[in-house]
Amino acid sequence: LYAIRQFANGNFDFEEIKKGFYTLFGFKFSDFMLLDLPNMMYVEEEQMTSKAFCKPLLYIDPFMGILDKNLENNPHIPFEKYAVLLKNAKKRVHEFSYLFDELSSLCYVLAIKAELGIKTRKAYLKNDKETLIKLVGDFNKVYKRVRVFHQKFFELWQKENKPQGWEIHDARLGGLLQRLQTCKKRLQSYIVGEIDKIEELEEEILLIGDGINLSYNNYIHLISTNIL
Repeated sequence: LYAIRQFANGNFDFEEIKKGFYTLFGFKFSDFMLLDLPNMMYVEEEQMTSKAFCKPLLYIDPFMGILDKNLENNPHIPFEKYAVLLKNAKKRVHEFSYLFDELSSLCYVLAIKAELGIKTRKAYLKNDKETLIKLVGDFNKVYKRVRVFHQKFFELWQKENKPQGWEIHDARLGGLLQRLQTCKKRLQSYIVGEIDKIEELEEEILLIGDGINLSYNNYIHLISTNIL
C-alpha cells in the first residue's frame, strides 16, 4: 500500500510498485501495463509514451484519409506485435482475460486498418492495379477482424456496463463494416474498369494541426468532412 500511495503522489520506484501490485492483486504489474499498448507509439523498458490514437485510427475512412498525412509523419506502429503481447498476457491474468482479449482483437484490426488508406491512395495514384488487387484482400481481412473485435468488445461491455449505450458502438462499428465493404466494391470496380476514377482518392490530403498529432477524438469529424 505504501508503494501505491507513493505512486499516487508522484514519488515512486517502479520495482516497489511492481512488488506492491503483485502483493495486492496476485498479478504482474507489467502485464496490466500492456493494456495501454493500443495507444502506444513505442514502448521503452520502464517508460511508456501514450498518444491515445487507437480510436481515430479505427474509425478514419479509408478513402477520405482524414489523419492519413499525420500518420505518415509518425513511425510505423507495431500493432501486430502489440496484439501478440496482449494475447500471450491473456493466459496469465485469469478472470481479467476478457480485457486483453478485446484489446488484442483491436490491435489485430489496426495492424491492417491503420495504414490501409495510405497504401490504397498511393497505389491508386500510381495506377498500380497489381497492388490494388492485393489491397482488396486487406479490405476483406480488416472486415473479418472488425467483426471479431465487435464481438469481443460486446462481451466486455456486457460484463462492465449497462446495455444502454452499446447501441452507439453497434452504429459506429456497423457503419465501419459497411464502409469497408463499399470501399472494397468501388476499388474492385476501378480495377476491372467499370469506373474510371475514385474521386476521394484523387483529393490531396492535408495535415491537421501540428502535422504529427493523431489524438483526435471527435468521431463525427473522423469519418467525414460532411455534416453528420
